Amino acid sequence: MLRVVPADEPLVLEVALPPFRLEAGAPLLRPRARIVFWGTKDEQAALARDGRLEAVDPSRPTVCFLPTLTSDLDPRVSFPELFGRSRPLRPWAQRLVAVSLLGSEHDPSGPAAGHFPSRDADVRFPRAEAGLRGAATRRDDELPATVTTWDQARALRLTLDALGLRRVHTVFGASIGGMVALAYAALAGDDLERACVVACPFATSAATLAHDHLVREVLLADPDYPHGTAMLGLARQVALFGYRGRGALEARQGRETAGPRHAGPVRWNPRAPYRIETYFRHLGEGPHRDARATIALLGAMDHHDLAREPPFAFRSGAGAMIDRVHARVTCVAVSSDTFVTPEEVRALATRLGDRATYREIESDYGHDGFLVERVKLARILHGVLTERR
Repeated sequence: MLRVVPADEPLVLEVALPPFRLEAGAPLLRPRARIVFWGTKDEQAALARDGRLEAVDPSRPTVCFLPTLTSDLDPRVSFPELFGRSRPLRPWAQRLVAVSLLGSEHDPSGPAAGHFPSRDADVRFPRAEAGLRGAATRRDDELPATVTTWDQARALRLTLDALGLRRVHTVFGASIGGMVALAYAALAGDDLERACVVACPFATSAATLAHDHLVREVLLADPDYPHGTAMLGLARQVALFGYRGRGALEARQGRETAGPRHAGPVRWNPRAPYRIETYFRHLGEGPHRDARATIALLGAMDHHDLAREPPFAFRSGAGAMIDRVHARVTCVAVSSDTFVTPEEVRALATRLGDRATYREIESDYGHDGFLVERVKLARILHGVLTERR
């Protein structure tokens, strides 16, 4: 048996994809994806040399990791407890690949790169009527072309095909990453064995649509959009208010006014800000994402719907898309999440039937619970990877 020698550090590279049209009709002529690959030294040498893994060893499972709206592409940055000895993800045990989401800031050909098509190119659908109530405050040529989670799942499949990794053992994603993982499971069929999706629903709820709308409105209110920075901090604060659990805010910030806690209670002073105000202002300081990429990803999250069949679906008309999921899916909720509630995640698991397992992380951090309770998440992912088929 050959000795597996893991690489000391992951390999970061860009992958050229074939041209394709988005679900709404905009053409991507030179799409690319950025990946972070961590495997053996031989695998990384082959990728660096040829851009493809030939004669992939089937005994080494491939685990695909999808980022969230705000996380780093390298999952070790946002989820360090998942990696290393005695932890679920180990480059000597699995082939690990993180793939950028189409339209995100990590996408080398996305809206932040400046060459992405505008919403003018959404040719499959007519323009909105002038003066329509609630219409966008910006012209179509100022907004990025519509991206959906179906588009992102298709780009993911093309990326893995380009790398020679058509068969995947597990795909992992949280929030929008989980939405894309579910869409990918429907497109991949038997080429995917398992999926672990965290804090994501069957279809985006009205409450989430409202939250994303408010963040988008703040970004578009910048007179220097898309290059202005005046509204980025406020948009981040509005977004994080929807992600943070009420219990965590009450317990850790409460009604105290700003000042060191070791100095004791501070007398009420209308000139002194509350701790919760300084906390959110601190969060609003960054890091900031490109406004165009954020708008594209918020739209993808809004359009997530496993009942809708995209025009490029394999075996078109062969039943509901969710019924084409052959993978074993672990659906994970956060107990205090109001952005994607446990009830929504449980409904997704029920819709998947005997293909799904429901798990819940106990946390008062709300939607951000999966970013905070990473040890609990690691235990769940370990179970996903070691579960017998």
